[in-house]
Amino acid sequence: MYVNSGKKKQLNYVLKMEKKTLSQLEGIAKKIEKQTRDPKILTKINYYRALNYSLIKEDKMFYRYIKRAEKYNRDKKMAKLINTKLADYHFNEKQYKQAVYYYRKIIGDHKNGWVTKHYYNLAWSELKLNQFKIALKHLKIAHYFEQKKGYFKIGDQMIDAILLFHAYAQKTDEGLDYIKSKNLVSFDNLMKYLHYVFENGDKRSSFRVINEIEKLKLDINQEYLLLSKKVLVYRTLKRFSLLQRELARFKKKHRRLQGKLKDESKKELVTSVKSYTGYLQELVVSRNLISEKRKRGYIKFISYNFNVLKYIDRSNELEYSYYEGETYFSVENYRRASFVYALGIKKAQAKRSKNLKFLDKSFDSLFKALEKIRNPNKKVLLFTFSSYLYFYPKGDKSNLIYQRLIKHYQAAEQEGKMFSVLQKYNKNYPEDQKVQRNFYKQILNKYIDKKNIGALVTLKKYVDKRFLGFTQVESKKIAKIITELHFSKYDSLAKQGKYDEALQGFEKLYKDKKSKYSLRVDSLRKKMFYENKLFRFGALSKSLKEALVFFNKTYKKTHKDEINFYTENICVGDFQAECLELISQLERHKHIAPNTNLKSIRFKLYAAQGKNFRELYKISSSQNEKNYLFKLLLMKDPAFKSGYYSVFYRDNAKKIIIDSEVEKRVLNTFYKTLSFESALGQLEGIALTHLKQRLINNIQVQQNLYNSIAIKLPATPSAPETTEEMFARLGEEVLNRSGEITTMVNNIIAKADPNFLPYHLSKIIRQLESEVKRFKKFIPISKNPDLERAMTNEVTNFHKYFDGQIIEYRNLYYQSVNKTQYGSGAKLYSDDIMINAKKFGLGGMVLWQE
Repeated sequence: MYVNSGKKKQLNYVLKMEKKTLSQLEGIAKKIEKQTRDPKILTKINYYRALNYSLIKEDKMFYRYIKRAEKYNRDKKMAKLINTKLADYHFNEKQYKQAVYYYRKIIGDHKNGWVTKHYYNLAWSELKLNQFKIALKHLKIAHYFEQKKGYFKIGDQMIDAILLFHAYAQKTDEGLDYIKSKNLVSFDNLMKYLHYVFENGDKRSSFRVINEIEKLKLDINQEYLLLSKKVLVYRTLKRFSLLQRELARFKKKHRRLQGKLKDESKKELVTSVKSYTGYLQELVVSRNLISEKRKRGYIKFISYNFNVLKYIDRSNELEYSYYEGETYFSVENYRRASFVYALGIKKAQAKRSKNLKFLDKSFDSLFKALEKIRNPNKKVLLFTFSSYLYFYPKGDKSNLIYQRLIKHYQAAEQEGKMFSVLQKYNKNYPEDQKVQRNFYKQILNKYIDKKNIGALVTLKKYVDKRFLGFTQVESKKIAKIITELHFSKYDSLAKQGKYDEALQGFEKLYKDKKSKYSLRVDSLRKKMFYENKLFRFGALSKSLKEALVFFNKTYKKTHKDEINFYTENICVGDFQAECLELISQLERHKHIAPNTNLKSIRFKLYAAQGKNFRELYKISSSQNEKNYLFKLLLMKDPAFKSGYYSVFYRDNAKKIIIDSEVEKRVLNTFYKTLSFESALGQLEGIALTHLKQRLINNIQVQQNLYNSIAIKLPATPSAPETTEEMFARLGEEVLNRSGEITTMVNNIIAKADPNFLPYHLSKIIRQLESEVKRFKKFIPISKNPDLERAMTNEVTNFHKYFDGQIIEYRNLYYQSVNKTQYGSGAKLYSDDIMINAKKFGLGGMVLWQE
């Protein structure tokens, strides 16, 4: 305590005082020794002298006096104390033979709570003396007492010792049985046991411990740690085939392992596999130690192990691939070696890093392997060339590789790839222009034969940039060919259903001022044809406006019906502004005029836009036309703010629709927000004053009615004991209040607007449920059992009554919801009472649509 508090001076003072006190006690003890020869007194004097010296860590003096106490002692109880001190002293001094002697004297007292520690220390002493079996026996006894209540607990050290002692005693199976019997089976315990058995016990029995570990459900880190240990065990015992099977099994299940892998778990396994593989390599190098047949087998093992390392240590995959490839190369399996080298390089390339170790070595070995193969795999060969150029665009072999790749793609008719390589070839080796031009000419002729316009356009772009030193003469030559191929290509694309590509193509041809006028007109007409076919009326409108400007007199006369037809479709397609603008433009052209259908459409559009609405109403000659204007107004002004509604309000049929629709929208707003203020806000701006005021008055009445709702049950007695008088008073208040509530609810139901009644009932139910919940917390308590029982029964009746009222009001609520106006929004609350507003749109149809 003094050390922890930092009071060093006080500690030194205390120690000084202790020594002074011991000196005084020593003087007293010597005087007593001179005055008596009583063994009992002499035993106790020397025992306590020993304890005092033990307190100040003077072990030599402690041992001197404890031995003198042992000499004088004749008492059995004192003998236990003395022997215990001597046993612990010898154990701490690592005098295990003497410790065994004294511990065996005291372990017979099984009622002593410290017997656990005595057996434990005895077992360790015997272990140090190589008495493994008897040590294990005594350790198990210590474990037995440790599990009993009131005995000293060793803790985790006990479990560790049990594992270690079984290993030393060469009793691996017995240890496994003991672990199972004591429910000590865990990954950590079994791994520790495996370590002890392998290091200190019967190494060959390690397999049985491994089998037990494999029965557990292991996570990813445990799988890694177990395999690391297996590598060590199997390697030491020279069970190489078994170890390889384990590695193969691990590789197979590696992808299924889940969880976060710790760096130390991965590092331990990588180190183990590397060490084992290095050991195999040493065996292979030592020619005189193994046969050629076994050497070939070990080479396969080595190769496989590098493959395993690639799975568990992906950051060094290229290194492992290189060494795996070298393994196959060393046994002249060049085809397999080439695959391994290429795969390693491919994965390295995927990481988009060019500064990699073992890259140069991998390519050198890969080229050497391919040279030794009579018919190398084409995919591997192509990858090798492409990957080499990726890493070394101007390397030692790059010039020849470019040419080989171009020839390959040319033979395979993969012109796109061939041109891509040619471009890179020219970029990195401009001095080889003559060779590159020969490749270009071959590409150009193929593109022309195949009508590959896209490829020709690409070629032209490069020629325009003086690719391979070509001039504008070559560019114009390609442009002429492209123009001739374009029109037929775009029409063909449209027939194939590739409309976007076709439309873009016709647009481009139409805007190309270098093309013939007739071709440009035909291109624009084709564009309009497919825009109409695809219902792309916005784009069609734009094209028509361009056509009215671009077409000459002859083309306008020839195609006027076509233009009218397209304009009608735009109008029907609900492009109002474009429709009216096009009709106006048609009227201004002498050679094109809008037909009857277009004029009729224009009238309806003007009406929909509200132009001269009162005049339109006056001139409307039929009821259908008036109905059309009314529907149009409803769509354009759903908030009923327009003064034009007063015109239709004189018509009784339309008045009913307006009244109902306005009320529905007010209710819809109310049930969307559960707010009277929001409902009133919905009425702002309504042009029909009489209707507006009537609805405002009704909402205010409902709001006042809602605010008048207040349900409060009587307060329950708070005294620790409920007297008969208290309970009688409570019962009377409950009956009175119940009647008041019933009267209030009936009054609300009678006065409430049916469309607002669910909201009123929701408040009634909420308040009543809250009060009943509070009331149910009351439990009458009385010293008189009969009175308490009677009060409890009565309270239960109150509960039943109020629960019945709640059920009745909820039924009324659900009935009231179904009686609200259709489309009001109240039915969205059919599942429960209204507590929080539910978000929903205005929804539904207006009455004139129904």
